[in-house]
Amino acid sequence: MKNKIDCKQFINIKNSEVAYFLGFLWADGCIYTKKKHSYLIQITIVSDDFKYLRPILKKIGDWNYNKYKPKPIKWKEKTSAAAYSKELVTWLYSVGYINKENPHNIINIIPIELRKFFWRGLFDGDGNVTCTDKTETCGIASSYNQDWSALKDLCKELNIKYFIQRRDRDKGKCSNFGISNRDGIINFLSFIYDGYNTDKIGFNRKYKKLKMLVINKDKYLKRRTSTHRGIAFRKDKNKWVVFKRINGIDKQFYGFISENDALEFQKTLINNV
Repeated sequence: MKNKIDCKQFINIKNSEVAYFLGFLWADGCIYTKKKHSYLIQITIVSDDFKYLRPILKKIGDWNYNKYKPKPIKWKEKTSAAAYSKELVTWLYSVGYINKENPHNIINIIPIELRKFFWRGLFDGDGNVTCTDKTETCGIASSYNQDWSALKDLCKELNIKYFIQRRDRDKGKCSNFGISNRDGIINFLSFIYDGYNTDKIGFNRKYKKLKMLVINKDKYLKRRTSTHRGIAFRKDKNKWVVFKRINGIDKQFYGFISENDALEFQKTLINNV
């Protein structure tokens, strides 16, 4: 393989694909230093996701691709992209890609308007979103010594509450940067995937999680708030309740699954009083 990647586009970052690639490489890429594979840059992911990564790599340079099926039957087919570049690897090492624990140097040379693509790439590589009827969580996993300061600063700018966990177990060490409240998750994902419908840079399945979160929030708000006086939702009982003053006594009527059921019951009370 020959060097077919122009390093100048990294030293002077002007396009979103390069910013995204740097984030994804930080999360899920390898740079080899052994003599046999010196100056080799490689990314290997499941083929279903690689179809979104290939157009980005194509705009950066020429890569060698390899598709294969891992031996465990349950494992999905994978695709790898590799390229040799002494100049680029040397530059990547100079900005923190040796141990990939502190991204400050690389973030500082990315123009502010393109930094969302770095975070998008990093999240596509190491991020996860859980979205169910009962819980919604968002996190980024990394090495135990990962410096999360840059991400903490971003969350402070976006007014997002976060938590950091570091685990030291028999199977290995790791750390996790997490967001556990719905509004914070939506704000974070809305920032990094801003403009995705137009630029199409990144994994569609993770962008869909953002859309699902927004839909669930709308459903949640509609289900748990009411414009009708005397009707409310009790979270502790997970039911709607009707409040009515009858003969000078305040009474509460529980057990309604939907707001419409509560509204119909309220009408019945009014007609009977």
